[in-house]
Amino acid sequence: MLDVYKDGRVFYNEEELKQQYTTKGMVVTIDAREYYVHKLVAERYLKDYKPFYKVVHINGNVTDNKVENLKIEIPLDFLEVTNPGKRPITLRHKTTGETFKFDSLREASVFMGYSCTYLEKWFYTKGKDELSWFHEYEIVKIAPKDTRVINREGKTIFLRNKTTGEVHYFLSLAKASRFLGKSSQYIKTRLQRGHDNLPIECDYEIIEVKG
Repeated sequence: MLDVYKDGRVFYNEEELKQQYTTKGMVVTIDAREYYVHKLVAERYLKDYKPFYKVVHINGNVTDNKVENLKIEIPLDFLEVTNPGKRPITLRHKTTGETFKFDSLREASVFMGYSCTYLEKWFYTKGKDELSWFHEYEIVKIAPKDTRVINREGKTIFLRNKTTGEVHYFLSLAKASRFLGKSSQYIKTRLQRGHDNLPIECDYEIIEVKG
């Protein structure tokens, strides 16, 4: 029986497991298989956790696996949207009070003197739609995000690392193929030829293909 505690301790069959340091996080071994402690804690206690999400140590210390030091980050591939820059926005100059309306975040970014993708990246990094104190402008109104996922191929895929058990999610077979260091058609071609998984010598295995 596996018991995972909020302070990062892990017990298996009532015996506390020894944790081994790696640069990516502390690891425990269960039945000859390695598991990241921060992933075990997140899976047990963070309600938004999914196997293909990234678990981040807030203070940067990978040995500190207390639940309050962990947060979820959704991979950029999973957040790809139909047109992230096409969001009408109204800005107000903090000094003059003058307002400016734009049809998209990209137009507003250029108006503010930045690259066209500045606001998209700023909002994604901050996790919310607000500007900081050093900006000359403040947001008066902004359209909701369009969170419809792009997937022209129509198939999504989960891969699992055979050694660590870590699961990776991809919006397309092509992206998964490139992740493996292969051509974009590698997995698609392999499945079309009747293979239900990757070669046995591969470090990853297919868990599920959807679509």
